[in-house]
Amino acid sequence: ATQYLQDNIKLMQKQGYITNAFGRRRRVLEMYSKDKFVRASGERKIRNFPLQGGAADLVFLAMTKVFKTYLDFQSNLGIDMLRSPELSIVDSELQIHDEIVFECKDEYLDQIVPLKIEAMEHAAKLKCKTKVDVKVGKTLGDLVPWKV
Repeated sequence: ATQYLQDNIKLMQKQGYITNAFGRRRRVLEMYSKDKFVRASGERKIRNFPLQGGAADLVFLAMTKVFKTYLDFQSNLGIDMLRSPELSIVDSELQIHDEIVFECKDEYLDQIVPLKIEAMEHAAKLKCKTKVDVKVGKTLGDLVPWKV
């Protein structure tokens, strides 16, 4: 893992940008600073971006797939993604780090949760399996693991 992180710094120096697993690029200009503290900050960004940027892109892909299932089932299952009115419709799920929060009537949980799990676990083709954990509750503070 340490070698991978060092290789990313060398790659950034060579090509001027770093990419994550989904091909998103980031330039880190602090890398070229003469100030060692600014340069060290840039190196941290370079080490973090492939993993954190990849995780962010994976959650975005999952939200997109989940949104498609939402469109298919919103009218007859009575579900609603939590959203802010100032956001566009595609970017409107409530996301907390790597979580997507939904509102759903209790009687539809057994129907909608498996669809959401399927969409999220297959958001992208990866070499490893993506596992989704589901918790339910009336408030974020009352969440408990979902059971079929």
